[in-house]
Amino acid sequence: MGSSGTDMPGTLGRSGEILKEGVKSVRGININEKKEIIEYIVDVVVEAFLNSEYPSRAFDFIYFFDEQKHQGIEIHIRIPPIRPDYVNEKYGSYREKNTACPAIENIIVPVWMRRQGFFSHFVSSLGKIPEIDAICVSHVTNHGFSQYLEKNHNWVRLDYGYPENSPIAKFAAMEPPTYCRMFIDGC
Repeated sequence: MGSSGTDMPGTLGRSGEILKEGVKSVRGININEKKEIIEYIVDVVVEAFLNSEYPSRAFDFIYFFDEQKHQGIEIHIRIPPIRPDYVNEKYGSYREKNTACPAIENIIVPVWMRRQGFFSHFVSSLGKIPEIDAICVSHVTNHGFSQYLEKNHNWVRLDYGYPENSPIAKFAAMEPPTYCRMFIDGC
């Protein structure tokens, strides 16, 4: 899904108008309006993902609210470096496996959107897509974000499962971790 969003379609009341005008300042925007804007942005990104060519092509969504200050949102979804066993066992082809388990490799949001539910709403919305059984977050290098995922019962750190003394295990141990959230009944 090699889509790149530069113009957000449609409007959603004041949220759409704020985005059309450009979010230059969040002063004057109340908490409910912020949440409405976040929900709107998530809907737009998920729609772009659905219309993209993923997993044949990487998915990149980039939208700037204020280009002068480089404030905006960037999301990159790739095939995961590692998948949960459930996905590997359920599907035969790599295309099916990668469709069932996309990996968020990079997500950048403005400071005012952090800790406001954007990530949770985005992951949950992706998880509602019928073809998706799991969402991975790969190459997590932010220590605070890694701690959040480690402590959250919805997320599991994936292990490559190499024998402890193998040379490849030492290499895999140096890689930033990948976390997974399952979206299937019984998991």
